[in-house]
Amino acid sequence: MVRLRLVAPLITLALACGTNPPMPDCRVGADCASGVCSREGKCAPAAGGGVAGGAGGGAMTGGGVAGGVMGGGAAGGQAGGASGGGQAGGQPTGGGVTCLPNHDGTITRAEVVTAPGLRATFRVSEQTAFDTSGIGLPDGGRAWDFTQVLTGDLNTLVETQAIQGKWFESHYPDAGYVVPLGQGTDLIAVFASNPDGLYLLGTASPTDGLLSTRLTYTPPVKLLQFPLRSGDTWSTASMVTGTASGVAIFGTTDTYTSTVDRAGEANTPYARFPVLRVRTTMERSVPLNPFANTSFRQFQYVTECFGTIAAVRSRDLETSTEFMTAKEVRRLAP
Repeated sequence: MVRLRLVAPLITLALACGTNPPMPDCRVGADCASGVCSREGKCAPAAGGGVAGGAGGGAMTGGGVAGGVMGGGAAGGQAGGASGGGQAGGQPTGGGVTCLPNHDGTITRAEVVTAPGLRATFRVSEQTAFDTSGIGLPDGGRAWDFTQVLTGDLNTLVETQAIQGKWFESHYPDAGYVVPLGQGTDLIAVFASNPDGLYLLGTASPTDGLLSTRLTYTPPVKLLQFPLRSGDTWSTASMVTGTASGVAIFGTTDTYTSTVDRAGEANTPYARFPVLRVRTTMERSVPLNPFANTSFRQFQYVTECFGTIAAVRSRDLETSTEFMTAKEVRRLAP
């Protein structure tokens, strides 16, 4: 679910005149009161109301991953990345409260705004080379460069929507908003945002009918935990029930295990951010059809006030903690 346009800084004239370019005002988000340092080294204004960077970004993970189920098993799709977890780069349609990061290394529930009517642009690449290990920083953290051109880059607008009026509304009474998964599927991910975390409740097709999809996760999958700190770990083993393309689904368990395993900075096409990295492994068990068992790994890069500003999802059955080839990479863009 996502997209972007990149503008190169205009340094040619300065070089032609034999002068040096001006010194940047900032290098990382922590240098700015707003927590956002643009690629041109300028402090951006504070985030107003939040961004739709997490709520449903599929490859996220954006906040997480929403599995579609096909032929008795689940087919991995994502709802997190930019989805499922936060804000990024846009204003809610109804206005909101400005969020100012305090750079204390902890991301609280109040520092991740989730609601209908948020939108943000993400750049998305599928089946691309990307080194998730990043590079080391002097302070022991890691840095990840999401500004590089990747295979098939595409700009996509992510927008959180109200569940009211959707055909599946009555099946998810605790839902707060929904987000289209995008990237090759028309499925919609359903989220609840609670004081202790962001939860995936299920996925559904946009319309009801003979071949419709409506899946429920019991218990709901916790995609992000609040407060979020380095070293935090949580896990959800969720039964997947309902219908997928008109086929009844039962006996499938998706287990999501997450750890805040790294701290550092992520350089996106939008800006450079201080981040906590959330590593998630999803393992699917289908006792009635063991051939449908599968797994994948995903990283979410989360920052104060902007939520999930980048996400990387592995290919299925990836066994390495850090990997070099991604099924999808998405990152916040102007």
